[in-house]
Amino acid sequence: MQLSIIAPVYNKELYLPFFLQSIANQSFLDYELILVNDGSTDNSKRIIDEYCQAHKNSFAIHQSNKGVCEARNVGIRAASGEYLYIVDTDDWLDTNALHNISRAVKEMRADVIYGQAYIESPKGNTLDKPFPKSFVTESKRAINEIQCALLNNSFIRSECEEFYYIWCLGGAPWRAAIRRDLVVNNNILFKEGLSLGEDILFWQMVFDYVKKVAYIDSTFYHYRLVSQSLSHGYKPNLLDLYNSVFKAETEYLLRTNKSKEHWDAFYFRIISYIKQSINDLFNNDLYEGKGYKDFVSTIKGEPYKTAIKKVDFRRLVRPKPKIAILLLKCHLYGIYWIINVIKGRQLK
Repeated sequence: MQLSIIAPVYNKELYLPFFLQSIANQSFLDYELILVNDGSTDNSKRIIDEYCQAHKNSFAIHQSNKGVCEARNVGIRAASGEYLYIVDTDDWLDTNALHNISRAVKEMRADVIYGQAYIESPKGNTLDKPFPKSFVTESKRAINEIQCALLNNSFIRSECEEFYYIWCLGGAPWRAAIRRDLVVNNNILFKEGLSLGEDILFWQMVFDYVKKVAYIDSTFYHYRLVSQSLSHGYKPNLLDLYNSVFKAETEYLLRTNKSKEHWDAFYFRIISYIKQSINDLFNNDLYEGKGYKDFVSTIKGEPYKTAIKKVDFRRLVRPKPKIAILLLKCHLYGIYWIINVIKGRQLK
């Protein structure tokens, strides 16, 4: 079997039928679909069971709620395909996704195969191309650039022969198919207990063993961007979630003795969380603290203080993130706050 599609499910009855239909519509059939029901309390279990009864290359694993990391890990352990493709069930696959992945597998035999995606929002869709052109490479330099870009969520310039920029690559597992034996033989799993940044850490561990990577200029995926109100996005424990991510990432960077490039990328990630914290915590109507004052107090502490001081933003392509970092470096927190509050209101 060539592909194992791993799909955790938790209370996705609204989106699950559309996702499953996108699988059923695939022309490529040499795959297994592993649906891991992570203790859903809605109709997801019934939808899954009915689908699996009608589609013999699909099967369900039902478990109590243990979180997305454990659900993905259960799927990885159960998979038998040559390649893994880990997806989310509130999104959907492009009509030719599995055909495109299969063709790339046969032609390139890469450890990791990236494709492009559409970001779907109520306002329309946007094509997300992480690289400017198709490539396949065994260059250690190029692979290192990609591994660093997993942490950096902006538009960075590259001097690699294979690509001259990387656009907001991130760690979403659906961006690429992975050779299963690379994951299994090196005991790579999602870190349980994390509910933020767990996918980025997983991909970094994968890239520690990648020898060949490819990108094809074909669409794999449609990512559903659901607009949320500020109150709906409120996370009262956000700083604790951040601290868990920072701890896990720091331990990883130290354990693997990563270079300055990787630490710079980590600083970019920390600063991206600074931005996210404004509307997801400090400027939320549900927040019971002092808002702006608590925000400033937080980013004057570690690890934010070090990240702001040390981050090297010269490789960023676009001016807005450069200006944002410059505002933080110059301690112009009020201007930074106002800009991001306005942006947050526009997203409501």
